[in-house]
Amino acid sequence: MTARPRFLRSRERQQGRQSNYSLFCVTHGPPGRDKRKPGSGVIRARYLLVKNPLGGYGEAAIRAGTDTPEALPHIEIDVSTNACARRRGPSPAWVERLVAALRNILNRKPDARGFIGELEVRTDRLPEMGADADFWPRVVLDFSGHLYVRARNPDEALRFVEALIRSIRAGAFAKDYSAWTNTEIIGSSPHWLALKYDRFVVQRVAGKIACGLMFLQFGAAVRTESSFRRVRDFVLGDSIDPAAPLIAQLSEAGTQTPWKENHVAFICRQDDRTLAIVSVYGDCHMVQFGAGSSALWPDETEVAMCRWDGMHTRMVPATSVPEVVAKLKSRAAEWRGHNGQAEVGHRTAREHDQKSSASEVK
Repeated sequence: MTARPRFLRSRERQQGRQSNYSLFCVTHGPPGRDKRKPGSGVIRARYLLVKNPLGGYGEAAIRAGTDTPEALPHIEIDVSTNACARRRGPSPAWVERLVAALRNILNRKPDARGFIGELEVRTDRLPEMGADADFWPRVVLDFSGHLYVRARNPDEALRFVEALIRSIRAGAFAKDYSAWTNTEIIGSSPHWLALKYDRFVVQRVAGKIACGLMFLQFGAAVRTESSFRRVRDFVLGDSIDPAAPLIAQLSEAGTQTPWKENHVAFICRQDDRTLAIVSVYGDCHMVQFGAGSSALWPDETEVAMCRWDGMHTRMVPATSVPEVVAKLKSRAAEWRGHNGQAEVGHRTAREHDQKSSASEVK
C-alpha cells in the first residue's frame, strides 16, 4: 500500500467526520459501516457539551446517520476545593473502562525521561460555560478508546491532573456503582458543538472527484495535460499556492437546492477554460483545470450523481438534468466574473509583500 492512497483516505475521513459536512452526515448519513469498531461513524468534534440535569456539563458524541447524541464516560473534579468529583457516562461499564485506562497509565514503568504516559489536553474556548462555576475540568474516554483532558486553561488542566492522580491512587474511584443515578437529556436541550478542520482538506477531496471525472471522460490522455497535473499535484499534497487557487468554494453546504439530497459533479467549459463543478451536500466547488485541448472534449457532458446516504451512484447525460447543470454553471460564471480581477490583484499584492520582506532582511 503506497503512502498516497492512505493520505487521500485520511483527508476523506477528515472531510466526512470533522468538517462542516459532518453535520449533514449526522442527519443524512452514510453511517459508520464497521460494527466491530465502537468509534465507527463518530463525528470528530472538538467538543459536544450539554447541561446535565444532575449538575455540570456532560460530554457527548454524535454519529453519522443518527441525530441522537450519546454520552461519553468522564470524571470531573472541582479543582477549586478538590472535595467533589463526578463519574458520568452512558453506563457504569463505560465508566469502569475509563478508570481502568487511567490505572493502566499510572501502573506503567517510567521511561528514560521519567514519563509514564501522555494525555491530550484540550483548552478550547467554551461559550457560556467558560465563566460557569458549575463547569469542572474532566478526563474523557471517547468511543475510539482515546483519553483526553478538557479544561478552560493550562493551569486548570494541571491542577486537575494532579487531583486526578491523587484520587486514583487513593482508591477514590473503586468499582462501586450502588448510588448510580440515571437521567435523560431532553430533546430541546441546547448542545454546544465545535468543529475544527483544514479547508485545504475539503478542496483536495473536491479536486480528487474532479480528477476522477477527467479520467472517466477523457481517459489516460489527460496525463499529458499540464493543467491536469497541477490539480493532481495539489490533490496529492505536493503543492499549495494561495495566490493562485486552483479550487474555490463558491457557496456553503446546504445552499444549492435543485438537486436536493444528491452530490453532483461534472466537467464543463467556460470561456475556453476547462472547469469541474462539484457540489457536496448542496455546496459548490469550482476546480480550474485551465485551457485544455479541444481534441479531448467529449460530444456530450455526463453528470455524476450520488445520493447523500451513499446508496446510489450514477452517471447521467447533462441533458437529463438541465436545471442542475444550468444552476451550477451560472454560479461558476458569476463567481469568475466577480473574482477574476481580484485574483490578479491578490497575486500582485503578494509579490509586493515578498519584495518588501526581502528588502527588510537586507
